[in-house]
Amino acid sequence: MTADLRSQVIRRTVAELVAFEGEVAGRLERAQQLSSGHPDALAAIQRLRPMVQRHRDQLTTYLKECGGAEPSGEMTSPLSASRESNALSEALRDLCLAFHNCALGYAMLFEVALRLYEPCLREIAPRHLKEHADAALFTARLLPGVV
Repeated sequence: MTADLRSQVIRRTVAELVAFEGEVAGRLERAQQLSSGHPDALAAIQRLRPMVQRHRDQLTTYLKECGGAEPSGEMTSPLSASRESNALSEALRDLCLAFHNCALGYAMLFEVALRLYEPCLREIAPRHLKEHADAALFTARLLPGVV
């Protein structure tokens, strides 16, 4: 694999994860607005927001340092934009799915980092993968109490 192709694969994969993190941040913000009557859910959401922002910042920094363009704006799925009247339980379900989606993305990034020998991403990807998997499980455990 040529160095240019290698760089393109890595930058594309990282940029996709930055977009996923932006989507999760948007879903967390929406869920926070809906969780005023559920203190456990509100506390969990407030705990998860800095993690998502930290992940996004680290990946954006990585992209800048490797010469890639800074990702533009937050990418949200049409599904999240069309459900403004969702209940908190649906917002938490969407969050859980988004965390799973990010975890899968980090699993793919880790494999790319291993195969293409990218030391920085070899450290970042497994940490972020674990935190997203934990967040998905934690969010899923909140659902029964909210429902």
